[in-house]
Amino acid sequence: MKNVHKPIIGITIGDPAGIGPEIILKALKEKKIYEACRPFVIGCTAALERASGLLIDQELQFNSITAVSAAKFVYGTIDVYETVTMILHDLSGEKNRLWQDG
Repeated sequence: MKNVHKPIIGITIGDPAGIGPEIILKALKEKKIYEACRPFVIGCTAALERASGLLIDQELQFNSITAVSAAKFVYGTIDVYETVTMILHDLSGEKNRLWQDG
């Protein structure tokens, strides 16, 4: 199927400190997903980067976008539509500012 005829699918990460980011990364590691659609993630790149650090075999690139038209829709690169400034707690309980932009 040609890329322009594949549906564009937005996937929300849910709770950035939950299991959603890890599940999304595992799913988008499957090439068949990109053969069927043009996925992008709605959420916080930093939360996905943090989750990818927990998954030893994940070697992914992240493309932060502010418009869907900027998405690459390429297997191995996860397009992330940045939504809000987020603060998460790391395992030690300290606050980490993960992403901040005007």
